[in-house]
Amino acid sequence: MLRLSTKLLLCTGALLAAFPAQALIITLQANLTRDQEPPSVGGNLPTLTCPPAQYPCPPVGPPHGGIDPRPTSFGTGTFVLITTAGAEGMSMTITVNNIDVGGPGINGGAVTAGGGTQTPNDANDDLVAAHIHVGAGVPGVSNSPVRWGFWGTPFNNNNNNDGNMALFAIPGVGGTFTGEWDAPEGNSTTLLAQIPDIVAGRAYVNYHTGQFPGGEIRGQLLVVSVVPEPGTLALLGLALVGVVGLRRHSS
Repeated sequence: MLRLSTKLLLCTGALLAAFPAQALIITLQANLTRDQEPPSVGGNLPTLTCPPAQYPCPPVGPPHGGIDPRPTSFGTGTFVLITTAGAEGMSMTITVNNIDVGGPGINGGAVTAGGGTQTPNDANDDLVAAHIHVGAGVPGVSNSPVRWGFWGTPFNNNNNNDGNMALFAIPGVGGTFTGEWDAPEGNSTTLLAQIPDIVAGRAYVNYHTGQFPGGEIRGQLLVVSVVPEPGTLALLGLALVGVVGLRRHSS
C-alpha cells in the first residue's frame, strides 16, 4: 500500500497537471527614456529643436513655449497580460511627459506633426505614432517590428476600439493612455503569436514625434510579477480540499 505522503503527492500533482498552465496574470512594467532609442533615430541626439541662433524656429514658432531646449520627454507604463486560453489580452496604462499628445491619433489614421493642442507653436514635440514592437531589437542599438499600433498608424486597436487618452491639464504637456491588445489584434500578427516573446522581455513600447519620427522615447516591457488567474486559484483550492479529505480518510 502506498504511504500517505506518496498518495498526497500523487493526488496534488495530478490535479495541478490538469490545470491550464497558461492561466496566468503577468504584470510587466516599462520605463520610457530617450537613451533606449538607437542613435540612428535620434536616441543619443540633443533635444534642441533648432540651433539657438535660429530661434524662433521657423516656420512653427518658438520651441515648447520658448524653452531652450525643450524639456526631455519620458514615461512609465504598466501592462497586465492575461494568458487564460480563450480570454487572452494585454491591458496597458502608459503616462508620457513632455510630448504633445493632443492630436487625433487615438482613433487611428495617419497623423502629421503640427496638430498638437498642448504646445501649438511647436510641432517638434507632437506625437505622430505610438506602438508596441516585438522582436530581437536591442535597446539603444536596434529596432524590432511594429506588432500592435494604438495611436496613429499602423493602427491595430480595432477589435473593441477601447483606446483612451487623458491629456494633462494645460500648462502640462503629455497624458495617460489606456487600452487593451486583444487576442486577434496585431500588425500582420496576433497577440497569441507574440506572447512568448513578450514574456521573454523582447517587447517595447515606442513613442514617435515630429522631431524624432523614428522614435523619441521607448521602454522595454519587463515582467515584475506572475500569479495564477483567479479561476486557477479556485481549482487549486478545490484540489487542496480534496487532499485534506484524503488525509483525514487515511488517518
